[in-house]
Amino acid sequence: MLVDILRMGHSILLQKLPPFVYGASELYGPPVFIYHRVDPASFERDLKYLTSNGYLFLNDVCLQAAIQGDYPFTGREVALTFDDGYDDLLQIVAPLLRFYGAVATVFIAPGFIGSPGYLNWDDLYRLSLSGVVSIGAHSYRHAKIFVADILEQFYVPDDAVEETIVLCNGCDTLLSVDGRYGRPLYRASSRLGDRPRYLEDEQLTALCVKRAAEITSQPGGEAWMRDLYSLCRLCKNRYGGGRLETLQEQESAVYEELVYAKEVLEVKLKHRISSLCLPWNEGGELVRRLCRSAGYDACFAGYIDGNKSNAPGTDPYAVCRLSGDFIRTLPGRERAGLASILAGKMGRRLKS
Repeated sequence: MLVDILRMGHSILLQKLPPFVYGASELYGPPVFIYHRVDPASFERDLKYLTSNGYLFLNDVCLQAAIQGDYPFTGREVALTFDDGYDDLLQIVAPLLRFYGAVATVFIAPGFIGSPGYLNWDDLYRLSLSGVVSIGAHSYRHAKIFVADILEQFYVPDDAVEETIVLCNGCDTLLSVDGRYGRPLYRASSRLGDRPRYLEDEQLTALCVKRAAEITSQPGGEAWMRDLYSLCRLCKNRYGGGRLETLQEQESAVYEELVYAKEVLEVKLKHRISSLCLPWNEGGELVRRLCRSAGYDACFAGYIDGNKSNAPGTDPYAVCRLSGDFIRTLPGRERAGLASILAGKMGRRLKS
């Protein structure tokens, strides 16, 4: 949470967000807003604000056309996007979109489908036929990789904060399913980010898991951690540790993730998938270049240097998005100021 707050503050202070957020009265391109799970009352307020102020809704295909100059931008177009594929999309989001005459784009990671709290394939297919949503890809597994040999923790099941898929050597799965109690956890980042994957030393991992089972002190406690850190230092000096994947290995892995996500969705939903959204909004030149090769027409991210407006003529592989919290800073009646939006956003973060 602290990292998110600092990142948001940094973006605001450096004026990285679209001009309307700071009070400008004109839009230079269609703003794109991000949602995950929704609070029904809050989401309905957003839709009321947009419709009462005459805004028009674009899905990903129409947004691409607007950016490329093939769809007239009147200064009143917006796009709503939903990441991950949570189970409230069919029961809450779609009915509200239909009631207000709105459309949206839902970005799906096929590896999440059917997991607790997410849509299953039958529900996603029904959603795709609803007429109010377009489907895009959100990579296949929405996974992280280790990106450096910097030790950050050792795995203790009770300490798991989120069920993030981490692509560990030979065990590309949720850490809780991996279940290797005491395994080293290194600095991690998105698989689709620019940083190459750190391939850990499996011999060291096995030694840590074995040692963790032997230590009699409190698991996750200071003495337990100190013992495992000492083992890692000793073994690194003796064996030299792991290695970073090569550029060729990285490109191949990222490309496979992009292509497989697209292929699976197209087979299951029986229509073409044209857009990719980057997990955690992390990605750079590598993934945008590979997007084209993998057959996508657009790539959605977060705050992107050099693109704050999605104006006609900007790069469709660098579509800028920002939180749905900022919808009510758009020009219109009962417009909210940035300070009040930030205060509400901060309060919700602290409460959660």
